[in-house]
Amino acid sequence: MSDDPRRMKVYEAEDETFDEDEESLATLQGMCNDITSSPWFKERWPHLWALTIKDGRGNRWARISPGKIHLPHGSRMVCILSHELAHHADPTGGEDHGPMFVSLWLFIVGRMYGDYRKQKLARACRKHEVAWDKKIAANGRVGG
Repeated sequence: MSDDPRRMKVYEAEDETFDEDEESLATLQGMCNDITSSPWFKERWPHLWALTIKDGRGNRWARISPGKIHLPHGSRMVCILSHELAHHADPTGGEDHGPMFVSLWLFIVGRMYGDYRKQKLARACRKHEVAWDKKIAANGRVGG
């Protein structure tokens, strides 16, 4: 894992927001396919490639690589899928868990789970002093 000073605060907010059981890789692949082919996703990120969900063997944590999301046991949850999709959508190439990532993650969580869970995550982010941009979190658009 990278030396990302915001990572632990983001993970703490995530842990407070979500309490989920693991899903099968096939279930997560189906969800990922549905999300990345949805009109709201394609409208915002038409340049993004399709993703293959991999078993994450040899990894301690979930991660994304070109065209793949690696989900080892212990990370095969819908909330982790939402987190990795936000990394996929983040155009900054900057700090992995910075304000742009969190803004996009909040938007994606709202689309995947609804407003209640998005608001719960936003409260947890505020509690753990995780920064994001309200406008981007509302519409999923960078610069718009």
